[in-house]
Amino acid sequence: MTNNIADFQPLHDRTLAQGEEHYGMLFTRDKTMPRNKANISLWVETLASVLQQHRDDAAMRNRLRHIP
Repeated sequence: MTNNIADFQPLHDRTLAQGEEHYGMLFTRDKTMPRNKANISLWVETLASVLQQHRDDAAMRNRLRHIP
C-alpha cells in the first residue's frame, strides 16, 4: 500500500515483464487518504475492506488496485 505510484507502477510492470510475480499493490492518493495520525482509522478500515473483498491468498497476485 503506497501513494508512490511513480516508483511502484514501473516495478509492477517490470516484474510482470520478467515473468515474475508479486502479491499485489494498493495505490492511494494523499488527497483522499492523507497520511497522518488523525486518519489511522480510515487506513485500517480501508485495508480491512480490501482484505475482506480479496480473501484468497492469490486474489491480488500481480494486480494493482487504486484506492479512491
